[in-house]
Amino acid sequence: MHRVLSLVSGGLDSLLAGRIMQELGFDVEPVHLVGQWGCNVDAVEIVERQLKTPVTQVSKGSAFISLVRKPK
Repeated sequence: MHRVLSLVSGGLDSLLAGRIMQELGFDVEPVHLVGQWGCNVDAVEIVERQLKTPVTQVSKGSAFISLVRKPK
């Protein structure tokens, strides 16, 4: 089984994309990028419930921005 990352915003599109990948046999790891105002806790909980897997939350702080600007 292949493992894939699924960026989830908490909206319907990203949830459905993750669900379709699961139905195709992929091991989906949902990732939610947390902004300076926090994250939408309700949306993250819905995604976790629907995909039956925990959502990894990653801060979009300076370390994240540095990595985006200069990937390893």
